[in-house]
Amino acid sequence: MPLDAWKHRELGGRVAALEAAAKKPAPPPQKKGPWDVASLLMPLMNGVAIALVGWWLTGAVEVALKRDTLQLAQVKEMQQLIAGLTADKLDAQSALPMALTLAAYGKPAVPPLLALLTERFDEIRGPATESALRAIGMSHREALCGPLLSLAKARAGRLSWPVQATVIRLLGDVRCEEAGAQLRAMDQRLATLDLAELALDYDSRPAFDKGSVKELRKMLAASLRSLEPLR
Repeated sequence: MPLDAWKHRELGGRVAALEAAAKKPAPPPQKKGPWDVASLLMPLMNGVAIALVGWWLTGAVEVALKRDTLQLAQVKEMQQLIAGLTADKLDAQSALPMALTLAAYGKPAVPPLLALLTERFDEIRGPATESALRAIGMSHREALCGPLLSLAKARAGRLSWPVQATVIRLLGDVRCEEAGAQLRAMDQRLATLDLAELALDYDSRPAFDKGSVKELRKMLAASLRSLEPLR
């Protein structure tokens, strides 16, 4: 076959193949699988996650700052109330409202109120502090029972017997059930030891006498009745 004819035939074949390929329908686009979709959405999801983390951290920092500011304000208010309750010139009409206002702070008010009870007990602060601690115990019993039970066990001669009587009353009023064994042991001690030995357990002011024993045992009986299960 002449060379020109062969080239013409080869060119014609290529043209025909191109025309056939052009007429052949294109294959349908391949459907994307779940992993393909996930790979496309991943950048968007990462961006959303970063934004959410940033929003949460910002909110957490703001909440922490507000909480610290609020706590600082509460501490200052509590300091003013404590200063008022420890003032030399204090009457019953102002002592009780201040003590109950201090009790409104809940658990943080327990330590200063117990300090007032044990260190500054008198005919004015004693009843006011007792009322405040009883108010806290109605809603935060667990925060009060432990410290009261520790005071009930004290026999170092530091607490006066009226303070101990207050502690006994509070243990019953707040219903500190874990104090039952200790209260019974106290009653047994008061019933068996002589007056001179018992007096060593308490501060000498006011003096501890037979009337003190009678009053303490009266308080113990009442508190133990309060701790008995309801029938």
